[in-house]
Amino acid sequence: MDFFPRPGEPGVYDIGILQPFVNRLPEGEEEAGMLMLFALVRLNGYLCDLQAAIGLIDHVEAVRLQVTGSQMDQVRKNGSQHMLSLWMDMAGRDAAMTLFHYDKTLSAIRSEMRHVPFICSKTDHPRLRAAAKAFREGFPTAEKARHGVGHRAETLAGIASVKVHAIDGKKLHFGGMDGRTYTVTFEGADRKLSLVEATWRSLANITREVYAAFPQLDGLLPPIERKAE
Repeated sequence: MDFFPRPGEPGVYDIGILQPFVNRLPEGEEEAGMLMLFALVRLNGYLCDLQAAIGLIDHVEAVRLQVTGSQMDQVRKNGSQHMLSLWMDMAGRDAAMTLFHYDKTLSAIRSEMRHVPFICSKTDHPRLRAAAKAFREGFPTAEKARHGVGHRAETLAGIASVKVHAIDGKKLHFGGMDGRTYTVTFEGADRKLSLVEATWRSLANITREVYAAFPQLDGLLPPIERKAE
């Protein structure tokens, strides 16, 4: 039995669909062009990663709803409740990293455009700029949240570091979920990220706008859709 989906099956994107376009890239633009195409595909990959993080939160909440009464005593006894909380925090950390990677990938697509005139000349640059602006406005803490996640140990490395990062030098969230919101303190402020459906939809809309800015690639990039869970 084959448990892994193959290209061509429903819901599976086959990157090979881009090969004819790659074959048309002018000499000298092949490497930069292929890298840009991969970056565009990865935007959808990060969107799927965000869905997975939100899905993990959904799963944990569903498990908690199923545990009631005497069962809860057993859950507390065997540590399962603690494990569920760790899964929640894991989802939050991964979502923060995912948004950071999305931002850097989108920035790289824009900055490297000059190396691929074949693509650049047909790109809707105002639309692409608008998508980048929408990301900055929709996810203003993306970079700081990532740094908070990636440098948690350094934040608590000493009194001086704690004072730099803690709010008013005193209050500091090491990184964790409160309901559906992940919070980590970095550089004197709480950096928050809501792991809810609306967050996914916001990033999905931005991704659609990015893809729409490349009319040459219409129908060749991954469809922006919720994956089956």
